[in-house]
Amino acid sequence: MSASTSTSSTSSGNSLRVDRKVAADWLSSSSSSSSDATGTDPAASASRFYHPAFAQSASTYALPSDEPEKNRLHMQHIVTRACFGGIFHTPQHELFANPPHEVKVLDVGCGPGSWTLEMAKSYPKTSFIGMDVAEYEHTDVPSNATFQTGDILRGLDFPDNTFDFVFQRYLLLGIPADRWPWVIQELIRVTKPAGYIQLFEMSLKYFKFNSESTESSEELVDGPLAKLMGAS
Repeated sequence: MSASTSTSSTSSGNSLRVDRKVAADWLSSSSSSSSDATGTDPAASASRFYHPAFAQSASTYALPSDEPEKNRLHMQHIVTRACFGGIFHTPQHELFANPPHEVKVLDVGCGPGSWTLEMAKSYPKTSFIGMDVAEYEHTDVPSNATFQTGDILRGLDFPDNTFDFVFQRYLLLGIPADRWPWVIQELIRVTKPAGYIQLFEMSLKYFKFNSESTESSEELVDGPLAKLMGAS
């Protein structure tokens, strides 16, 4: 699994101005989602919809799968892009822009497809596949992007050495701690030997704050993924 910094796919010069317009467009869209909640749906709770696929999966993912959550995920994508100056950080810009051969990219746990769609529109010569356990309705999908349902915890339905780049983001809540070694091996399996994997997750360590102290004393607690990855 390769790790390196790279040229970002998105210029940060005026990204915040553009982001506000994109955010407004997304958030003003109608609620014609494939996952609308109904009062009689067994997967609906307190006016929120939880996709039945979550219950059938071994996932620990507890967030809903409805229009408000879809908008939140879109906004999360925008904020993440603005904070980190781009949406991927591997040295593959030239490969995606002018591929010498068929180049394939997989987005694992793509949600409503914000990352997949932006990448596909930025790199029309590269093929992108977005995969998620929940099925979303996608609009304005370019010809080089496809979406399919799948559960990383059940394995990836792709041959070995299929993808030049595998991207996975914010799945720490959806993958049980004891499944991470297997999940990472599965990501490696479908990645080409010279390909890259980018995992973008929350902090691998947790901080305990002493509420009885006036000082901001903190005790560092290693999380399971931190131990897995050998973080100190």
